Amino acid sequence: MSWQVTILVAVVLLVSFLGQKASPRFRHLLWCLVLLKLCLPPSLAFVTGIGHWLPSTPAAHIESRSETPAPVGPTVDTVGDISSSTTAPADTVVPCTTVFLSSTLAKAAGPEVRKPTVQPSWSEIMFGVWIAGMVGMIGLLSLQYARIRRSLLASRLVGDPKIMSLLGEIKENLQVKSHVRLLAAPRLASPILMGLLRPRIVIPADALKELPERQLKAVILHELAHFRRRDLWVNWVQVILQTIYWFHPLVWLANFRLRQEGEMIVDDLVLTYLEGDHQTYGTSLVNVVKQAARKYLLAPGYVGIVETMSLLCIGATPTFGGSFG
Repeated sequence: MSWQVTILVAVVLLVSFLGQKASPRFRHLLWCLVLLKLCLPPSLAFVTGIGHWLPSTPAAHIESRSETPAPVGPTVDTVGDISSSTTAPADTVVPCTTVFLSSTLAKAAGPEVRKPTVQPSWSEIMFGVWIAGMVGMIGLLSLQYARIRRSLLASRLVGDPKIMSLLGEIKENLQVKSHVRLLAAPRLASPILMGLLRPRIVIPADALKELPERQLKAVILHELAHFRRRDLWVNWVQVILQTIYWFHPLVWLANFRLRQEGEMIVDDLVLTYLEGDHQTYGTSLVNVVKQAARKYLLAPGYVGIVETMSLLCIGATPTFGGSFG
């Protein structure tokens, strides 16, 4: 499984390099192939495969039993015949007879069989390391999840009629018919989209107060574009696969590139509805991320505008202008 993923990632990297002028949507689909491959059942011989941990066939145990040497020496019945046919003299001491019978029975039982010491195999050791790595990944993701949830404790529904009217206008433009709530959180650093079943856009309270209407429109557009593309579902799949394949560096690379191309698609979509107003969109990004830590996070259940700025900070330039179906 690992070598298959390695070859696939190498091919996708090569095609992405040769198709740099292609649309982000095309490159995003290429990296989705890696996710699809990771979702397929691994080889039965792999450490995560079921066949690797199936018990050995009973034939091996039967063969080992047949190879056990038969006991050598007289049996108990023979001992009984010897003891019954032998007449002891009158002056024979009883303890000597007991010693004789004990030694005869010991010889009849055969040599003492020592149980071999069970040593864990390399596959069992690697399986334990893999489980420990998954537990560590789950712990880290849980800490990130809890940290974001704490920042949302004081969130409240936005009741400003002007902002809600703006949200309705954007939903209509993006043809989003689902009910998406808009919340303000005073402790939140960057806008995020959350909730698979109950989608919510959470925006820092300061951003709602300070951003001009056109910049606020760009921020809401960005989050609703993630919702329209169902990026929350893709994010959960990425998190699960990253937890399982934590040991594979190319899986980390594939997840990063997939999110990178997804952000570029969202940027193109936002600028399409902003009629190519790069300055407004760029200014809104900068103003929002001034309050956020510029750090790339793979947290479960959240996507946000801070990811776009994280990509810009490492030198990934979005390609603006694309077609959307």
